Amino acid sequence: TNVNDFAPMFQFDSYSVNAEASVSMNDVLARISATDEDRGTEGDIHYELSGSSGLGIDPISGKITVTSGSLKPGKIIATVKATDQGADMQKRNSTEVVLTVNVVGPNTSPVLPVVGPTLELYESQETGVVV
Repeated sequence: TNVNDFAPMFQFDSYSVNAEASVSMNDVLARISATDEDRGTEGDIHYELSGSSGLGIDPISGKITVTSGSLKPGKIIATVKATDQGADMQKRNSTEVVLTVNVVGPNTSPVLPVVGPTLELYESQETGVVV
């Protein structure tokens, strides 16, 4: 029998994403992924995002997208949960995703504290680019 021995694991405890306030609906801001050492359906991972309006997550790919017309400058803190699909028990592991949206002029750069890896979305990037 196949046993669900392992919980999904993220590489980092938290992630930070920088984005221009001019992002548009359906723009991909980042892709968050977890791994699970189990095989079969026990190793299949589904993602959920909670605690944030204006953002969504694809439950299979982990791509975080803008779900509203635009984002207001400031800090959005959301929780991403990865859940394996074990039949007997579901072991869960979650991490917080911090998205900081700054309105930045053409000659200035944001100075932000780094928590985990920093991912940046530039205004000139094509829509749909996975960061």
